Amino acid sequence: MKYLLSLLLLCSGLAARADFIFDQFIAKAQSLPYEELRGLPLLNNGRIKPLESLAKETSIYLTGSYQFKGLHPIQLLLGLMISDDGENLQLIEVRSPELRKQLGLPTPESRRHYSLKELMSANLESLASALMEKQKVNKRSLTEVENKTIETYEQTWMFQQARNGALLLGAMEPAQAATDPAQTPQSSAVVDEFKLLMQALSTKDSVEYQKHAAELKQKLNAQNWPEPVRAQLSNIDRELFYQQYKPFRWACWIFFLFAFLMVFPKSNEWVFKTVPKTISATLLFIPLIFLALGFYIRVSITGFAPVTNMYGTMIWVALGVGFFGWIFYLIYRNGVFLALTYFGAFCLLLITEQMPLVISPDMDPIVAVLRSNFWLTIHVLTITISYAAFSIAMLLGNTMIIRDLLKRNNVEWIKTYGHFCYRTIQLGVFLLSIGIILGGVWADYSWGRFWGWDPKETWALIADLGFLILLHARLVGWVDLYRLLLLAPLSYLLVIMAWYGVNFILATGLHSYGFSSGGAQIVTVFVSVQLLLIFGSFFTRMLRAKKV
Repeated sequence: MKYLLSLLLLCSGLAARADFIFDQFIAKAQSLPYEELRGLPLLNNGRIKPLESLAKETSIYLTGSYQFKGLHPIQLLLGLMISDDGENLQLIEVRSPELRKQLGLPTPESRRHYSLKELMSANLESLASALMEKQKVNKRSLTEVENKTIETYEQTWMFQQARNGALLLGAMEPAQAATDPAQTPQSSAVVDEFKLLMQALSTKDSVEYQKHAAELKQKLNAQNWPEPVRAQLSNIDRELFYQQYKPFRWACWIFFLFAFLMVFPKSNEWVFKTVPKTISATLLFIPLIFLALGFYIRVSITGFAPVTNMYGTMIWVALGVGFFGWIFYLIYRNGVFLALTYFGAFCLLLITEQMPLVISPDMDPIVAVLRSNFWLTIHVLTITISYAAFSIAMLLGNTMIIRDLLKRNNVEWIKTYGHFCYRTIQLGVFLLSIGIILGGVWADYSWGRFWGWDPKETWALIADLGFLILLHARLVGWVDLYRLLLLAPLSYLLVIMAWYGVNFILATGLHSYGFSSGGAQIVTVFVSVQLLLIFGSFFTRMLRAKKV
């Protein structure tokens, strides 16, 4: 009993010490100035980017948050470099509960972050090394927990590079990028200047800090950057503007505001009867202006159409949903339809804001197969904008289903919005068919064949045929407007597979540039709820018909 009590006291003492060290680190890091360093040009992942962007990418990868414990990401990086007890800081997020148990880590419900010391003493390195050898043989043979094990080990590698400065100094002096996380780049004018800057931060000498921050920025701008990326220095201020003002976030919440206002009859009546059509249309276009601004900045920085990753396609689909809703509003003057489409755009943008680890917003260079701006623009933009039209049909169908389950009078509603659903499906099928044809032409140009039953190609065709069958069934009278609205969300699951499933689940084929992982639980929940709603509405109708 005495030994057990001693052990408990020892553990509680260690936990208290860890909390003390962590609190000290947070307090010290929060006091660090960083504004003068936000625009430092750094070469990372094949492009020149400001320190602000690199710090955010590092913070989200290490901790799972852009603002960990209220720290600006630059403060987090600088704090790690001047910390005397960095290996005991509980900063590294272990995202898999199964991995936490497998490593024998403390697993209270609220605990997700661990120190480098804890992870290294849990035998993470040897476990990850064996899995990396397995990955070289067959990447797809790894389980989700095994992938998370490798990811966590890579987090520890990045943590060590951040601690000793190799991460930042390697980006300032690319030729000296460290191959060992314990290795620090050798002396140079830039490295020496940065060390003087860090010394000024450690001693809290604000005058010296200001002086060395200005000199470091000047030396970095004058540095002999590799010629292919040197022109990107002109994008630094533009990217800082994008990072600071977040046009997509503004668009997200303006969409929500307008959707909230337009869904109420009194707001609709006020807009229709009081506000001139030109003024109301202009006001309702505001969130689309913010989206267009964000797209312009991303395109001007990367030089390519903004649909080279999942983040770009989701933003583009959100733009399409909002724009199609706005066009339909101009034609039909239907505020409820506009509210539904703006709510859909809000949901898409909110997902991109809340899931940066899965839907990465980075603007790093694209793979060689995509480096044809003409084909990338006309093919991928056309394919993905068709998803916007199908998304609207899905929203209309789900609204009808929910109204049906709530026993609302749906007769007039179905007549009006079933027509809108039919039109949006027509638009989506037209755009997706054109996009598939353009993709075949690009495939012939890039790979020497028009069609090869690649998973991405195949599922795009399946989604197109699914909605095309729905259109023909409506045309010949096999389905009425109720069934059209009911089946639109079911057909949309084919779009989910083509858009998300091929990249995140199948992970095979020539479209390998789009592969990623994560988010499977959310998609599974969405699909399950969607199927429950569809079958719930169908069986509810059957029961009501029997009672009659």
